[in-house]
Amino acid sequence: MTVEHLEHLGLDPEQVRATAQFHEAYATTAALELESISTVKQAVIRPGADDLTFTLIADTASALREAGQWALLLDPVRAGELLQRAGALFRALGHAFGMYLEVVTTGREHDEDYSVLAQAVRQASGLPPDRATSAPAPAPLPDIQLHQQQQQQAYLVLTASGVASRARFSGEHVREFDPLTEALSNMLDSSPHRSGVLPVGSLGTPIHRFWSVAQHLLRGRRRDAHRIAQHVVAMCRSYEETISLARTNTYLWRNGAAPVDVADLDICGIAALTTRAFGQDTLLNALAEVPGGRDLSPIGRMPIELGAALAGGSDDRFERG
Repeated sequence: MTVEHLEHLGLDPEQVRATAQFHEAYATTAALELESISTVKQAVIRPGADDLTFTLIADTASALREAGQWALLLDPVRAGELLQRAGALFRALGHAFGMYLEVVTTGREHDEDYSVLAQAVRQASGLPPDRATSAPAPAPLPDIQLHQQQQQQAYLVLTASGVASRARFSGEHVREFDPLTEALSNMLDSSPHRSGVLPVGSLGTPIHRFWSVAQHLLRGRRRDAHRIAQHVVAMCRSYEETISLARTNTYLWRNGAAPVDVADLDICGIAALTTRAFGQDTLLNALAEVPGGRDLSPIGRMPIELGAALAGGSDDRFERG
């Protein structure tokens, strides 16, 4: 299927591979420079305390993210490894996007992450730490306030919803009092972002779409998959238009230098989380049934297919329009 993706995009496999390798090499260079001045500790690194360290970690993470999205066109397994490494570094910087990448690429949730997310959601809502938990959770995601850093809030609620829904359906963390689900439900219901239009991600997606996807992931009913599919279709149409505009500059496009996310990680990630939460068949059926789902072009469908592959499922079963 990756050959078809590249044909639809008009990209040469060797150029895609070279572009991914370039970004990975840049990440390696930045990481080596970082090692020469300090050791990255398992703690939050804030800008200002050590600007050079912060910059090098951010450069390494960003380059790995770029390498991962290009690699996704060729090798989902390798792409997952690169994106997971990027996620760990973004997380060290205190970015919820880092946990988003980790959960999207691994599908694994740990007890520590569950508690971390519960505390982070409370922080983002402006609530005090939950004293009812048995032990205080670490705080790797600081300064995510209700009325600022909307980008990180969007990735936080997506990540938390994916983790909470998966844990609930698998029987993990099921208890009379669930601090993550309670805090997340309150945040999703009360935040002004539930109807907000602030742009998030490279597509400038209105934040209310992320909020709605998170709510429906958390609820986990079949009709919720249809609501998610509606948002995904809208995002895929924006992606298709963005790719079309980027391809007008044929030189930059063919050389992997166009200023665009060729494998949009917002759509890919939502598709991966939805596949894991509901199953691939449910996602496929929902996409076929919602308005516009069957009419998506091969390019418009591509990030959904890549997301399903990232989740570990074959992308060969997606219907062709």
